[in-house]
Amino acid sequence: MNNFYTVIIPCLNEEKFIGKLLYTLSIQSDQNFEVIVVDGKSEDKTIEVIHKFDSLLPQMRIVVSDRRGVAFQRNLGASHAKSEHILFLDADSRLDVDYIRDFKDEVAKSKADIATAY
Repeated sequence: MNNFYTVIIPCLNEEKFIGKLLYTLSIQSDQNFEVIVVDGKSEDKTIEVIHKFDSLLPQMRIVVSDRRGVAFQRNLGASHAKSEHILFLDADSRLDVDYIRDFKDEVAKSKADIATAY
């Protein structure tokens, strides 16, 4: 089983939140994932905050969406994914250091085609 995941984060004007999520992604015990942030042309400093994590998350990309909307932005991010395994996160999410590892383990153990977490 391929253990590489794509994390997709839709955002719009999330400068106050996105850095905290990206930090928790940068310290994950399992780093076998890429991050795609889909920005709906934020009018604050969201993009500047994201770029502060370029060196900590080398597999991170920003996709700028001309169309705003969480569902549209998630689908746009998925179209850019390098992995068939996708984890959608909201910009205000926070993750424990082993979240990605534990999520992957649970998905693999259950042999699920679709999984969700809270």
